Amino acid sequence: MVNTRNGGSDANPPNINEIVAQAVAPAIQNLRNERRDGAGSSNEGIHVWIERFNKLKPNPFLSATTSTEAGDWINHCEKLFQVIGCPDGVKARLVAFKFDGDALNWWTSYVQAKGDGFVETCTWVAFREAFYKRFIPLSEQQRYERVYGTIYQLEQETAAEYMERFLRLASFVGPTVSGNAARQARHYKWGFKRWILDRIVNTDYADVSMVCDAARNIELLHESGNSNKRSRDGNRIQHRGPGQQDRGSEFRGRSDQSYDSRGQFDRSYDQRRQDQRGNAARQARHYKWGLKQKNI
Repeated sequence: MVNTRNGGSDANPPNINEIVAQAVAPAIQNLRNERRDGAGSSNEGIHVWIERFNKLKPNPFLSATTSTEAGDWINHCEKLFQVIGCPDGVKARLVAFKFDGDALNWWTSYVQAKGDGFVETCTWVAFREAFYKRFIPLSEQQRYERVYGTIYQLEQETAAEYMERFLRLASFVGPTVSGNAARQARHYKWGFKRWILDRIVNTDYADVSMVCDAARNIELLHESGNSNKRSRDGNRIQHRGPGQQDRGSEFRGRSDQSYDSRGQFDRSYDQRRQDQRGNAARQARHYKWGLKQKNI
């Protein structure tokens, strides 16, 4: 009988899995080398992210005389992170690259105390908490937390202005207090004025900006409704500015009157004045003849 599998020999067939592994191994190694060269990894190729970060000209940081300065610098850096889209693992190293003076001395000693490998594994949340502890006093942090817990929309404040103040406080207290985006949205929503809250209270929002958009639409409708209000005689109530207080009543409903009608008005006015003077003379004569005879 003819052996069709081995061509007449007793040798074992080749191992297909081993052949595939040998062929794929070089490709895997090439991918690893590309990642090591900085093709977008969060922990590798930091020089690529530093170059992108510096192109946006971030502000350096030496120290902060007030807690507001420290918070503003963190917000400034976070805005740049959104532009370049950098991963969380490189953010701490990017901002530390802009440290100088007291800030650089603090960060150097802090990293040394944490040990080797800390910089590569430091998350942005951990960095921000350490940064705030150093440059924002504990009493200020607690005050921010108390204000954030009771924040609400002020009387003359729009939804956008309220959101700006809310997000500023949220950045100061950090995610440990403010929570995720959905939790911040709920907290922001419940601080609105009653007439706005009544219209959005049963709706859940993914983030603060979505709540702000919904509230702003309600504000616009409210403003539009006020501008369309009418008086009892059906005329629209108009809000006049300074210098316009004496103009509306003079011209309302008279746009179709001509120069002749104004002349007729003047002539009728003169006629009434003459009649009034004639009536006054008759009244004087009547009054005179009513006096006692001895007084005439």
